[in-house]
Amino acid sequence: MYMWWGHAVMVLLFIAYIPYSKAMHMLVDYANLMFKDDLAAKNFLGYLKRK
Repeated sequence: MYMWWGHAVMVLLFIAYIPYSKAMHMLVDYANLMFKDDLAAKNFLGYLKRK
């Protein structure tokens, strides 16, 4: 029973620590992949050529 509570406390502490750690990248990277613009590099190069 004590191991269950200890595990639960550790998981809750880790969840609370995520926004302040590098572990935030585990969550943000998925959103970044979903919302990335595949044509961004081509659009940027076209913008540079127009200047």
